[in-house]
Amino acid sequence: MALTSNNVTVTPHWATLLRQIKQVCMTYVTQRYLWIGMAFFGLIMVPNMLVSMGPQHARRDGAPTMAFVIGMPMLAAVPFLVGLAKSQLAHSRARLTPQFLPAHLIVLAGILLSFLVMLPLFAAPIAGFEPLGLVALAMAIGVPALWGSHMRRFTPLLVSLAVFYSLLTSWGLDWWIVNSVQHVKIHAAIVAFGIVLASSWIWRMSRLREEMDDYQNAYQMLFARRTSTEAIEQRRIVANQVRRSSLLRGVGDWWHSRLGGYFGGGMLGLVRILTYGLQATPIEVSGLFFVAMMLCMGVFLTQFSVLAQQGGDTGIVMFLVQFGNILPGMMAGELLAQRRPRIANEILLPLTRDQLINALFAASIRNSIVLWLMMHVALGVVLAMAGRPFEFRTILALLLLSASSTLAVIGASLRVSPWPSRAKRIVVSMTAMMILLPPLFAWMVSKAAINSATLATIVFALTAIGIWAIRSARRAWLNLEFV
Repeated sequence: MALTSNNVTVTPHWATLLRQIKQVCMTYVTQRYLWIGMAFFGLIMVPNMLVSMGPQHARRDGAPTMAFVIGMPMLAAVPFLVGLAKSQLAHSRARLTPQFLPAHLIVLAGILLSFLVMLPLFAAPIAGFEPLGLVALAMAIGVPALWGSHMRRFTPLLVSLAVFYSLLTSWGLDWWIVNSVQHVKIHAAIVAFGIVLASSWIWRMSRLREEMDDYQNAYQMLFARRTSTEAIEQRRIVANQVRRSSLLRGVGDWWHSRLGGYFGGGMLGLVRILTYGLQATPIEVSGLFFVAMMLCMGVFLTQFSVLAQQGGDTGIVMFLVQFGNILPGMMAGELLAQRRPRIANEILLPLTRDQLINALFAASIRNSIVLWLMMHVALGVVLAMAGRPFEFRTILALLLLSASSTLAVIGASLRVSPWPSRAKRIVVSMTAMMILLPPLFAWMVSKAAINSATLATIVFALTAIGIWAIRSARRAWLNLEFV
């Protein structure tokens, strides 16, 4: 109810605050990435919740479902929340707009409460496990991911990953979920410490200043923007991120010092020059990181996880093969899309548009090929350590199917790379991968019992799709307006 004083209507503070909270909520719920993420995690969480309600209710064999109901949302959604919150609070309007902070901080605290407390409390009675253990699990995964994403440091994220992967071991399931009543005091301490750290993050968000090291939002550099100011911000974020790592800084300086040794106007030299604009460091450096990740995941999953102990090594190999195809395939289009703001200047160079686009495509595809080779070497090491016997024909079939499907994914990624919306690009690329990867899964399930004619037909079809998509993407980029 409005109050009146000297014929002037005065709205109570709480009513104004409620309206501001409503507007802040609208800011969050109108994000397309939010709905895409909810749909994706819904496809993962709902089936696992249904499984936990069945014969596996309150049983040890139903505990692994909590890794997908609680663990995966904490690992993926919390970093996204940090980027979204920084886009609101790490901005000049947070200081210039009156009463800006209270409503935003209340909504942010409510979202954290839903993630870290309400979700595990909702899942506990459905799965039949102790609520305190699930809340402690959510805190142990979500809070380190929260601070690691905020500070742009990998060490806290390692803590989250270690806790998540512990759920794939027998002792981890027992400690966190099955026998959580035996660890009530430790779990309560984890929850209390998590609440303190989450509250301190909200406090930190309310006091962000531009001169602070954690002010910048690293997720802005993932979006292909068309305005010059946002393109400059992307470059500054990348530069600051590289400057913080002495190793990356040294590698980047050494790599860029070789620029003076490139001469000639041939296509190969042009490709080598334009490769520098795709990343701050060589693709081989990123490849080493992904190789280390694949080796660690592969050795852990095949040697120590409950999946391997229960005979689920085929599913593990499927996951690693899929990872080795998806990442190199998407890399080509996404790196080119992020480079788009700079092409408006590069097109002024003494080159024809055909030469520039052809060289950019060659550089992007070259990076994907290098990454594919490195990750498949790591995959071979993992399979060898797992002791899986493979004949030469089996390995050849895998490589042919993998290479052709990756080429098709590269084509799909390049075809949608001119789209300004990264959400649409991800949806189309993921859909293409789900359509193109079943031949690899069929190879795994059938134990490579695919005759030569069928194999050749599938490889030829995937290769033709990839070449057609790349040619179509090239035509789209040639007709694109760069502003």
